[in-house]
Amino acid sequence: MLSKFIKKYAQKLLIFPIKASFEKSLFFLLLLGCNTIAPDSNSKWHTIAGRDAEELPLVRLPIYRAKIAQEWIHVEPRSELSIIDTTKPLCEYWVNEGDGQQIRVTIHNFPLMEISPASQIFRWQGQFDTIETETVQILQQSFNGFLGFYLEATGVMKGSKTSLMGWAMQPASIHRESLRSLMQQVSGRKLEWVQMEAPWTIKATGPPHLLEKYKHAIIEFARSFEWIEEV
Repeated sequence: MLSKFIKKYAQKLLIFPIKASFEKSLFFLLLLGCNTIAPDSNSKWHTIAGRDAEELPLVRLPIYRAKIAQEWIHVEPRSELSIIDTTKPLCEYWVNEGDGQQIRVTIHNFPLMEISPASQIFRWQGQFDTIETETVQILQQSFNGFLGFYLEATGVMKGSKTSLMGWAMQPASIHRESLRSLMQQVSGRKLEWVQMEAPWTIKATGPPHLLEKYKHAIIEFARSFEWIEEV
């Protein structure tokens, strides 16, 4: 049922037909570039570390950076705890309102795992108890050397009405090939290359009116997400 659902909306909303191969459908977007949202003056760069690994426990190297709004609350995993488990976020951000309502923004990556952006979109839709199909948007994305999908949807999640904005991304093929080549040539920096080659996600959830209020800031944050070091 989900496959029919995503195909229907993808064909309606995506720039290119969903039947086209993922890499081919975004090839021209990469050539033409993409319009990025100009950072707001109320934002700042924030560095995001990757995961530790079994061979280097509790060592988390800075891999990404992104522009965040000044008022967002940043929550980092405790330094003495491992986050090898990919169900644990790299970090998270909270956007608080005076009435106690909140938006939670989480970032994950998946080193050495073949997880496609489309499979993440399926999984997120499955997290809703019920979903309002008329609110669903699925759009192809291409920015900062990454390719993937954006999902926007509203429904009931864990008993509460919730909106979701999510980006499921992976490095473009040319970058993945470069990073895999570097892993073989420069073993001393393998942990760094493995993290950079990994698929990643950004997901924001919260009350519908709050996500609508902070939608621009969340999009700005997601589209500013990039590697610290160029490939």
